[in-house]
Amino acid sequence: MKSFLLSKNISAIESKSYGFTDSIDSNLSRIQMMVDAAILSERWISEGIEPPTMECKILAKDFISKLYNDFQLFPRRISATVEEGIYVDYFNIDNERELSIEIYNDLDAAALVTKKNKIILSIDINLDINHDTELYKLINAFYDR
Repeated sequence: MKSFLLSKNISAIESKSYGFTDSIDSNLSRIQMMVDAAILSERWISEGIEPPTMECKILAKDFISKLYNDFQLFPRRISATVEEGIYVDYFNIDNERELSIEIYNDLDAAALVTKKNKIILSIDINLDINHDTELYKLINAFYDR
């Protein structure tokens, strides 16, 4: 799936600016650094697992930033995943729900909302910002609305 977010930022790949400037909120800068720091261990690479691609990382930055800007969500963890992409984890201390998101190198994404290991919602996410239906389902499940 090629998303609007990726095509919008294709020039960022070439310029390596990633769409961030010095005047942006420091939390957005921290998000960018967390995604950039997400690397796969040599053990997994030696077993043929691909690390997150630049396109995957850019899409992850855009999507995580959207969650931060629109819903004030800041991830508790961002890491590379053996499923070949970026893993993002959020925790809601008010209702003890966890939101796990994976953005894959093929630019597909999936999310899971759980509470004490019970699955509340499991969906594929359309990362195109013009199609927010899945995103609002996800946020509503995470906040228990």
